[in-house]
Amino acid sequence: MSTDRRTNLAPRPTAGRRAAAFTLLELLVALAMAGIIAGSLYSALRIGFRARTSAEAAVEPIRTAEMATSVLRSDFECAVRATGTLAGPFVGTDTTGDGGLAADAVSFYTLGNPADADFLASLAVTQGNQQGGGGGVKGAMNGTTSNAVPAEARKVEIGLVSYPGPNNSSEQCLVRRVTTNLLSQVAVDGDEEVLCRGVRAVNFRYFDGTTWQDSWDSTQINNNIPTAVEMIVELDRSTDGVPRIIRFPRMFLLSTSTVTTDTGAATGTGTGTGTGTGGTP
Repeated sequence: MSTDRRTNLAPRPTAGRRAAAFTLLELLVALAMAGIIAGSLYSALRIGFRARTSAEAAVEPIRTAEMATSVLRSDFECAVRATGTLAGPFVGTDTTGDGGLAADAVSFYTLGNPADADFLASLAVTQGNQQGGGGGVKGAMNGTTSNAVPAEARKVEIGLVSYPGPNNSSEQCLVRRVTTNLLSQVAVDGDEEVLCRGVRAVNFRYFDGTTWQDSWDSTQINNNIPTAVEMIVELDRSTDGVPRIIRFPRMFLLSTSTVTTDTGAATGTGTGTGTGTGGTP
């Protein structure tokens, strides 16, 4: 009877098979290299995102104020005389708000600009993207434009209004209220459009052909409107306790003004546009 035994032992690996495997040391080195590469990529992406955030923070106030004043420019430049059926008084009030800062308001009648519809649509999209949409405020705040038909007679009121802000706080907004039904026999609420958020102060001045006035009431000046309006918007963009106040001045010429201007005053108006804007305290 044969005493040979058959076993199921696997054959021993040859030298060639051992060379095809990775050692523990090689795996550790590969993992360390992958970690270094991943860390370098993360650092590069973080620097890139921080640079983008810083650039947007630097550009956002100027871009926001420029868009807001572009809407108001057409209103002021197309303002009508303070007489007639579809017109009314031009009133600018000099008031102060929180902290004794300027919080002026102005109301007047204008024909607007045919380009308002497209521009307000783009402004609505920008405001909606910045605020995540919604907000419960009429107009550009919730992604809609004014009901005003471009280039129709309307009453425009401009001023500061407090609206809910981030972290259950309130913030001042530059608001444009447009009323289009000027022949209504009952009071009509205008459409509100938030043009700019985080406004610290807003100041208006009015040029009467000779000097700048802090307020204006056409009913007291023979129903005349000013020849020019200066607007200074201060934006509060303070972050992490670091104050950052941005002043944005603009000037608008009113072509339908009937204020009498002598030759010397007219010359001063033309040469003093830049000086008056930049030199305002």
